Amino acid sequence: MSRLADTDVPNEVLARACAGDDAAREAIYRILAPATLTLIRRVVGQRALAEDIFQDTMMTLYERLPQFRREAPLGAWLRQIALSRCLMCLRSPWQRARLCLARDRSDAPRESATPAPEPDAPRHARGGAARPEGSDLRQRRRLKRPAAPTKCGAVGTRRAV
Repeated sequence: MSRLADTDVPNEVLARACAGDDAAREAIYRILAPATLTLIRRVVGQRALAEDIFQDTMMTLYERLPQFRREAPLGAWLRQIALSRCLMCLRSPWQRARLCLARDRSDAPRESATPAPEPDAPRHARGGAARPEGSDLRQRRRLKRPAAPTKCGAVGTRRAV
C-alpha cells in the first residue's frame, strides 16, 4: 500500500470528476480509499467510528473537489481532510464521554466463573474472616455532613469519620 500523501490522480480524471462524471469519481475512490481508511483506522482505533469518519471524509472530498488547486497531490489534500475529521471527532465532548464510559465499564469487576457461596453458609466457609464486633454498626453510623462551602465558594460534601 502506498502513502496517501504521495498518491496522485491524473489531471483528466480530476477534470471529469469536477464535472460530475461518476466513473471518474469511482476511479478516484478506488485509488485513494484503501490508504485513507487505513490512516483513519490508525488514528481513531475503532472500526465503526473509522468507517463513519471515512464516509464523511470522502463526501467532503467530492463536495470540495472543484476547490482543489492542484498545488500538491490529491492524496495529500485528502490526508489533511481525513486528519482534520479524525481530530474533530476525537476532540468532541461526545467522544470523550463515550471513552470515559467505556473505560468505566472495563474497570468494573467482572463476574467470576466460580459460583458465589451461599449466604447462609458460615463466614469461614464463604472465604472471609470474621469482622470485629461492631464494625457494621460503625459503617451504618457514617453520615454525610451538610454541604459546606469550599475555598472556591462551591458547595462540597464531607464525610464524618
